[in-house]
Amino acid sequence: MVRGETSTFMGIAAKAELVSGRGGRSGFRYVLSFSEPLSPDLQAALTLHSTGFESRLRTDEAAAERRNKTYEIIAPLLALKPYSREMAQAVRDVAATSGKTENWIHGKLRAYRENGMAGLGTRKRVDTGERRVLMSRSFDKAATEAGLSQETIAEIARSMGLYIAGLFKAGEAFALIRRHANRKLKQLSHEAGFDPGEADADRVCRVPDNFINRGKPLKAVNRLKADRRGYEDIKPRIRRTTAGLLPGEILMADATKLDIAMQREDGTVYFPHCLAWMDLATRFVWVHLYFPEKGKGLTNQISIESFLDVVHSLGLPKMIYADNGSEYNFTGLIDDALKLADDRGQPLVRFNLLGSPQRKSNTVNSIPYNPQGKAQIEGWFGVLRHYLKSLPGHVGGNRMKMRTPNVNRQPVPFAGTPAQLNDVVAQAVALRNTQPQSGELKGLSPRDAWQKAIDAGWQRTDADPDALRIAFSREVTRVVRQGTFRHGNRTWTCPELQTFHESTVTVREPKYGTWSRLPVFVDDKLLGVAVPDEVFDVLDPEGAREAQRRQKAHRDSLRQLDKSVPDLDVIAERDATLAGVNPMPTAPIYRTVYAVPKMQETIDALRETPEDRARRRQDAWEREIDERQALLDEARRRRERNG
Repeated sequence: MVRGETSTFMGIAAKAELVSGRGGRSGFRYVLSFSEPLSPDLQAALTLHSTGFESRLRTDEAAAERRNKTYEIIAPLLALKPYSREMAQAVRDVAATSGKTENWIHGKLRAYRENGMAGLGTRKRVDTGERRVLMSRSFDKAATEAGLSQETIAEIARSMGLYIAGLFKAGEAFALIRRHANRKLKQLSHEAGFDPGEADADRVCRVPDNFINRGKPLKAVNRLKADRRGYEDIKPRIRRTTAGLLPGEILMADATKLDIAMQREDGTVYFPHCLAWMDLATRFVWVHLYFPEKGKGLTNQISIESFLDVVHSLGLPKMIYADNGSEYNFTGLIDDALKLADDRGQPLVRFNLLGSPQRKSNTVNSIPYNPQGKAQIEGWFGVLRHYLKSLPGHVGGNRMKMRTPNVNRQPVPFAGTPAQLNDVVAQAVALRNTQPQSGELKGLSPRDAWQKAIDAGWQRTDADPDALRIAFSREVTRVVRQGTFRHGNRTWTCPELQTFHESTVTVREPKYGTWSRLPVFVDDKLLGVAVPDEVFDVLDPEGAREAQRRQKAHRDSLRQLDKSVPDLDVIAERDATLAGVNPMPTAPIYRTVYAVPKMQETIDALRETPEDRARRRQDAWEREIDERQALLDEARRRRERNG
């Protein structure tokens, strides 16, 4: 369309004229005049055409709602004459009620008159979401001027993106990635036939930080492969609640080392173990300290004894949630205690407390490197460290940078005894258990929450101490020799074993610690209770008497066995058994194999009896005499003939 001349637009005569006034570039704008009114479709087409390629109308629901609200504000003003006194007063009134400025209202009125509802909407670029800079402004400009196509520059940018992402995945530092990227961009430019020159190479081939940062998401891949603990801090999680739990339903267990340095009698420094148990329903905590000997750590025996102490106060819990690690293997032992039955033979604990019908155990171990899974007790450890940080011997939370009175010196140990440190920790536990807490306790202290559950009718489940002892044991098979068996590098016996004539028995042994007596079973029936076999001095007469007693008991038991079965003649029984056996059948001869003549003399010699041998020798002697006599007779006859 040429200015000042009449042209055709969509089949209708139109004329474009340049006029001065408000709007447009430097106050000038084009005005289109049509020979006849435009239909709504042509108006829409003209509106879209007038927006140009630089921007387009937003069509989402939010934009449409904004246009409608704007139209509601200016609608009362559309019937008034522009630039009249009535219009000016109405604009002031609308501005006062709508909170908009008069300039904003005038602008929207002008936009509506020029473009209708489309003029009230916001616009966005047609190339929104597309990268207008491929590598960097300086590189794109220099490469284009050097004759590289946009496709080549885009391919260089894509290769650089993959290269930088690979560096992030490999765990390279950001500063080094920047240097590697600048070098790589120079290399790719040279391979593509673009040489910016030595003077401008560093400036043109400098990769901007915002381009490098696009590869940062690959750091998570490196963290997953090389830093599992760090990955646990960024992985997606869910939220859980303990609302509705009753005391004893879930008991959380964890252990840590206190940041208090202690000194043994030999002068070595160590850090006490702290084994903590928390009832999740009330946040009530029980703590036991363990002061290890040199070279020893937390054992199952110590953990179970701590658990039994908690059971004395809490009762038997339904489920235990413990940390993951070898030092928490005791939860597998406790699982037996959680399966005890009441006086009616009903299980004290119902499985599937957490909603899993496949659950076969009432002890749960948290995922490795996942302190968030036991955040409640981990948070309590933080509180305990805060209580203890003012004590002498506190070294801080970082063992690699321990707090010491003097640089490069060993920490000053806690001056008190283990019993005194126990008292300090017990004091901290008592303070925390009576401290009101926010969160799911809603201002109650753990002790108050405990009391609230009791007032609401909660009752704990007690366990008989002997039943717990049996729960923490297992059955093993032992071989009986001379009325004794070996167990735990010791010899055990009981009167029942000394009259026992089978080879093996079943012994119940503790899973932790030692027992002074071991129950012995045969076919699931209690045979007796074994004790360590006493060792007597070589000249102790009591030893002789004990040996005689055991031997007499053994002989008496054998006599009882002798009387319990009939006497039998074994030879007669053998004959009776053989009497019913048929004789060996004779097979027919198929052929006979003879020895060759050369071997027949040997076979005959093997077959002859002593009598045959004497007769054979006699016959040979007689033949030899006859042969000699014949020779003598022949010699005599020759002499007579020659005579």
